[in-house]
Amino acid sequence: MQTGPLSLKRAFSEGFAAFKKQPGMSLGGYLLGYFIGAGVWPFIGGPMAGGMCKLFLKIARDENAEIGDLFSCFKDFWKWTGICWLWIPIQVACYLPVIPLAILNFMPLILADRPGAPEPPATLVIRVFAVHFSLIFIGTLIFLAAAAKWGFAFFEGLSGGGVVDAFRRSSELTKGNCLRLWFMLIVLYAFAMAGIFACYFGAFVTMAISMNIATAIYLDLKRLQAERSVVSQEITSAE
Repeated sequence: MQTGPLSLKRAFSEGFAAFKKQPGMSLGGYLLGYFIGAGVWPFIGGPMAGGMCKLFLKIARDENAEIGDLFSCFKDFWKWTGICWLWIPIQVACYLPVIPLAILNFMPLILADRPGAPEPPATLVIRVFAVHFSLIFIGTLIFLAAAAKWGFAFFEGLSGGGVVDAFRRSSELTKGNCLRLWFMLIVLYAFAMAGIFACYFGAFVTMAISMNIATAIYLDLKRLQAERSVVSQEITSAE
């Protein structure tokens, strides 16, 4: 039985265990959900993301997960699309502070591209791209901070309610653990992206495993929420 606060080690252990139990379903479900959802993301990305959460929850609970679970959220199409679309302004707001800096950063190369302008030195090109990727990294850190608060909205959407309810419940679920979650999500993001260095396509394996780990984190948060509820009821009864 799980005990104690959120644990990165426990989440990775349980995520890997779930993946090893159903590797084909984890990888196949992730790839299918990713390519279909990302291919027409603004239109069906929301229902596909909800279906992916349902599939990975079944895998984590060692239930009978099926590929059909990926398409189970289309019956509430507009709710899931609303959750997906609400993430757009959140993501834009997270990256907005670095966008002007990224544009200014590229100005020397833009000016160097004018007719008659001298070829920019290699050091300038290297510096511009180094700063550019540093800005993307900063934007990603800000986005992961937002995800530490509202990132489980798709999981919470499976419990019913509307779009706002899903984000509200995610905020309540992560309350008091946002800083720890932010660190965990940074490590998880780094792990997911590490697969790029394995002939690029290895990223799909690490991303699938990361989805198993994210599901383990969600279930751990639900455990902590249930424990808080029990303590609160005991305090109320004592009073």
